[in-house]
Amino acid sequence: MLVEIDDLDRKILAYLQENSRVPFTQIAKELDVPDTTIHFRVKKLLENQVIRQFTIVVSAEKLGYGACAIIRINIGGHIIPDISVQRTKDIAEKLKKTNQVRLLATGDHGNSLYAVILTRSKQDLEKLLSDLQSNPDVQDLNVWELQNLLKGEEIISPLP
Repeated sequence: MLVEIDDLDRKILAYLQENSRVPFTQIAKELDVPDTTIHFRVKKLLENQVIRQFTIVVSAEKLGYGACAIIRINIGGHIIPDISVQRTKDIAEKLKKTNQVRLLATGDHGNSLYAVILTRSKQDLEKLLSDLQSNPDVQDLNVWELQNLLKGEEIISPLP
C-alpha cells in the first residue's frame, strides 16, 4: 500500500534519518511548527510503517571489519527453470541468516542474488565465497572487493 506523505513529513524524515535521537521539540522549532505536530506526524508515519525502526550506524572499521565485497551469485543449470528459481530462494534463506551478509536482493529472472558482504578479514571473506562456490547449484560467482567506502555506511553497519 502506497502511503502519501507531504513536504512536512519529508522534512521530518530527513531530520530523523540524519539523527534519530534529535528531540521532537528541536525538529518542531527548526520547522516552525508545534511539537505536537511532530509527535502526531511521527506516530502516523510509524503506524503506516513508513518509519519501520529507529536505529544506529555502527563503524565497521572501528570494530575490526576489514573486508567488504559486492557479489553476484548466478544459480542455474537446471533443466526446469523453476528449479533454479526455487534453489535461489533456498540459498537466499540461508544467506539471510548470515550476519556477514549486510544486504541481499534477487535479480535477473529470479535466478541470481546480489549481496553486500562484510567480514573481519579477507580470509573470512574467501571462506564464505568458497562455501558458496562449492554449492552445486551455483553456476557463477562474481566478486567485487570494495576498498574505501565513500557513502552508505548504514547499509553495511555490522553487528558487534
